[in-house]
Amino acid sequence: MRAEIQWRRLDQPAVERATIFSTKRAQILEGLVDGTTKDGRSYNLRYTLRCAGDWTTRYAMVDGSIEQSPIKIIVSRNPVTGAWMRDGVPQRQIARCVDIDLGFSPITNTLPIRRLGLGIGQGAAVRAAWLQFPDFELEVLDQRYERVGRWAYIYESDGGRFRADLEVDGMGIVTRYDRYWVGCATILGNRRSL
Repeated sequence: MRAEIQWRRLDQPAVERATIFSTKRAQILEGLVDGTTKDGRSYNLRYTLRCAGDWTTRYAMVDGSIEQSPIKIIVSRNPVTGAWMRDGVPQRQIARCVDIDLGFSPITNTLPIRRLGLGIGQGAAVRAAWLQFPDFELEVLDQRYERVGRWAYIYESDGGRFRADLEVDGMGIVTRYDRYWVGCATILGNRRSL
């Protein structure tokens, strides 16, 4: 599978372009986000995510800048022990997380949607390593996904205090993230729908 995605943020200025492609052993996601934070700082961030074939996160790299401040972060997960590292430093606070959640992008919602393979009416809890934005702190974020229609999910985090309606395409790629992001994906070969 290879897909190209473009999103536009609805609540503040931002655009994102991304590509998802599969190899024999991995799912790879690469993208670029340009925008302005709520406090008016411009940012330009590139990311690369590598997941195992089952969409569990193995590696995430974010680099770019917010205003004049450079950003470079590498987060990785050992496939045997499950231990997480950030820039070579153990991250015990996220030890039991399976997914990564980039706080500046809707792309990481695709990871648990693809991994879980929920049927309509089913839901599941997810524990994600949340890279917050714009401070880039890394912490646990307990999440819940419920599939409520063929192309529709309800996403909740923070014990249900945050809730968003998600729309996806046939590949499980988020095309609408509530009132925050809207986009479309172009699938280029080897299509396998949910």
